[in-house]
Amino acid sequence: MAGTASYCIGCGAPLGVDEAFCEDCGRPRAVVGAPTTASTFVADAGAAISKATAGYQAAAGVAGVATALPWKTIVGAEQLDVRSFLSTSALPTARRAVQRASLRKPGLSLAATAVLDLFVAAVSGGSGALGAAIPRLLMGGLTSLLSLITGSKSGALRSVTGVVSLLTALVQVVSLVVALIGGLLDGTSLLALAPMAIAAISALVMAVKTASVALRKGS
Repeated sequence: MAGTASYCIGCGAPLGVDEAFCEDCGRPRAVVGAPTTASTFVADAGAAISKATAGYQAAAGVAGVATALPWKTIVGAEQLDVRSFLSTSALPTARRAVQRASLRKPGLSLAATAVLDLFVAAVSGGSGALGAAIPRLLMGGLTSLLSLITGSKSGALRSVTGVVSLLTALVQVVSLVVALIGGLLDGTSLLALAPMAIAAISALVMAVKTASVALRKGS
């Protein structure tokens, strides 16, 4: 073996006459004429499978990145224009997501707070506060119904829901002021009117939030 020059059976690099191992890959020199054992076949097959798996994973990673980049950049090996990519792909997608945010959750929250507002007004505010809470309940119910129907849809119905939400907030403010003034004129203490005011303000916040989500535009 030491007197015969040959090539590495692993990487094909030429081996010196006295080299027992390949300097490139470290594989031992094969004995000329020695039969290849089954273990060698298994080792070679395992190495080939490992290389193929690593190559597939690398290709999959590159493909995943490639789907997010302009095709011309990948094929032509050009430098990516980040600003152009964002303006043509990422930002419009984000804008549509903002515009189509679902109204169902704020609509349900508004319905719950409107019912709570009516209950608290009936318990602690007296007949005057109850009468003022009814318009708040009706407008809150209408806004909640429109919100549930609209959901994530865009278009005229979403704009209508936003406008109705703003009107609901206005009705809530006016009716709350009227109820507070009426209660104070009737001799009701501020402490007794506080729960009603808190419940009404909670419904007001949800109405404003619903209007904000419905009328929000992507920048």
